[in-house]
Amino acid sequence: MDSDGGNVVQLADGGYSPTFSPDGSRIAFTRGGVIYVMNTDGGELRQLIGAPNTFGPDLTSAQHSAFSPDGSKILFTRANTIWEMAADGTGARKLLEDPYFNSEPVFTPAGTEIVFTSNRGGKDRSEIYVMDVHGDHVRPLTDDYTGDPSFSPDGTKIVFTRFARDAASKAGAEVWVMDTDGGNPRRLTDPKQIAQHPSWGRGTDS
Repeated sequence: MDSDGGNVVQLADGGYSPTFSPDGSRIAFTRGGVIYVMNTDGGELRQLIGAPNTFGPDLTSAQHSAFSPDGSKILFTRANTIWEMAADGTGARKLLEDPYFNSEPVFTPAGTEIVFTSNRGGKDRSEIYVMDVHGDHVRPLTDDYTGDPSFSPDGTKIVFTRFARDAASKAGAEVWVMDTDGGNPRRLTDPKQIAQHPSWGRGTDS
């Protein structure tokens, strides 16, 4: 649809979590737990399954797709594991597999690291982490119950959801922003309002 909500057009029958390629020509999304890609007009719809022998017979848990900055790769998750494949669905390989729940991976704008959410903090909740593109050197960016990381266009900040830590909180979720090293976190939304799943527009870095 247009940015003012007008001219709504259906592009695909079913699906969720759409994400644009960096050049704006393609959309990756999940349908039935499988990653698909199509042109922005809905044409040339293709299922991206990578190498079937790599995935095995169960494709139902593939989700959370995200393009690399140059559009050549796509991150996704399957069974709490972070994967990477070429944008045409070939060459799928695991980047991070461990006993933890790993989800919502996104490349940094420079393409040198990957930010994701995980419950590896030992508090039975998700926090935001960063690792290199090979799945090594994992380190935390937040210590609160957080998720949904999204980068500013200039790569200097991350907008994210911060969830309520106790039942007494007025809102279940708030939108926050922080530096890419986890510093200077601050709330952006009214604490009386529930707000989550933020994304950063390309028109401004403010």
